Amino acid sequence: MVHTHTAKHTGQFMHLAPTDRDVSVNGIEVFRMADGEIAEFWRHDDDVGLLMQLGAIPAPQAA
Repeated sequence: MVHTHTAKHTGQFMHLAPTDRDVSVNGIEVFRMADGEIAEFWRHDDDVGLLMQLGAIPAPQAA
């Protein structure tokens, strides 16, 4: 399942002072089913993209 989180950075996050920036982070969730139940669950969000939106790391420069 693909998902998108949206938020406004209004509080401290990972030692980053609030920026009041709107952010949007894409991610994916994968479920493995066994006998009609969820047996395993994996998720991954674009954490690097989030940190770039917050100005914690620089965005790549165009070549």
